Amino acid sequence: MTEERGAELLRHGKTSPRATFLELFFDVVYVFALTRVSYRLVSAFTTNRQTLLPEVGQTLLLLLALWLVWSLTAWTTSRYDPQRPAIQLVVVGSMFGSMVMAVSLPEAFDTRGLSFVLGYILVQVGRPLFVVWAVHGHPQRQIATGLLVWSSISAVPWLIGALASNDARGVWWTLALLVDYGSAWLGWPLPRFGRAPTSGWAITAEHLAERYQQFTIIAIGEMILITGLGFTGSEVGPVRWVALAIAFGTSVLLWRIYFYRAGTLLGDAVAASPRPARLAQSATYTHLVMVAGIVTTAVGYDLVIAHPLGHTTRPGCSRSSVVRHCSWSAGHGSSTRSSAGCPRPGGRPDRAAGDGTGDAPRAAARGRGGHHARAVRDRGGRRGAGAGPAARTPGPGPVTPAVAIRRRWAGRARPARAGRRRARRSPSRPGRPGRPRSTAASVW
Repeated sequence: MTEERGAELLRHGKTSPRATFLELFFDVVYVFALTRVSYRLVSAFTTNRQTLLPEVGQTLLLLLALWLVWSLTAWTTSRYDPQRPAIQLVVVGSMFGSMVMAVSLPEAFDTRGLSFVLGYILVQVGRPLFVVWAVHGHPQRQIATGLLVWSSISAVPWLIGALASNDARGVWWTLALLVDYGSAWLGWPLPRFGRAPTSGWAITAEHLAERYQQFTIIAIGEMILITGLGFTGSEVGPVRWVALAIAFGTSVLLWRIYFYRAGTLLGDAVAASPRPARLAQSATYTHLVMVAGIVTTAVGYDLVIAHPLGHTTRPGCSRSSVVRHCSWSAGHGSSTRSSAGCPRPGGRPDRAAGDGTGDAPRAAARGRGGHHARAVRDRGGRRGAGAGPAARTPGPGPVTPAVAIRRRWAGRARPARAGRRRARRSPSRPGRPGRPRSTAASVW
């Protein structure tokens, strides 16, 4: 009875080789998941991070985990009948786990590592566990049993990495992926059952080829989505229109190259092969490389549209610090930069440049000397005393010495008259009246 129940779940001659609507619905989650991968790579290139290479490596680990979940689900629906309610339940469960992984992916190496791992384990352990129960007594149970055992083994380093620090997390997750991919390559060997390589699977060649074609369309569609979002979020200009046209034309060429050559021949090649499952397994890794290249190209589109003429800041410089420094230099004829091309840091981190109290403005003020130098400091101190960050940023236009002196004297108290308290003398210039103590304390 149990063997007959397992045989009913397998594909047979009457089962349609085409992908079902449920499988297409399952792929919708990976449209969102690939955008999260691209978002993480774009953030690695544009934000002030310590190094770029670790960010790319971490993103690659997450992409490998997503691809393993999708490919094993595609192999499952290629071996078992996706019209059966039990297999549909497997697809829906895999869809939910993939959604959890996708929403946790941008912060998987920060605060959402545990949720990413739980979604991954839910699919990788729950799917073969359900199949083992559903096909109990059937010979195909051996494949699901091997996958269940090795997925449970790899779940240990996945969980340890999720609970470890961010630096050790990548090491543990790399070990877990090596176990997952290595066991799949070896056929999930078990001491009692031996190996169950995927090359021995009885698959539907047309169905599996169509599934790869559909995921390639998803990856190219993600390129269009990233390109459109990047363009709508930027200022419209002729150069960006040219960048948009180039990005769209490249996407069309990638679609034509795949679907008018390799993509259409894959199903016939797998069906004509003496070992179709082995050829399909090699196509799995081939498509992984293609998808990774398409995602990387989408990231390049977003960067080109955002900066069509190149970046104006070097890695490690924040855009706000460069803008503040350039606005100060335009007003005072100074250009003080470090050897890396970034504004030279001042005495405090939030006064690197632009508020008139860092090292670079003081050096320029000493070079100009006299009232103008002290006017620059007074103006910076008066704005920094209580006006907030927006008020501390000087105007972009030049400031002449006469204007600076007028601004300086406009904020000072009037000379004392009869019956009023006399203003104290300036400690640096004895012959000049200074500010009242309550005002000058924040400047001197």
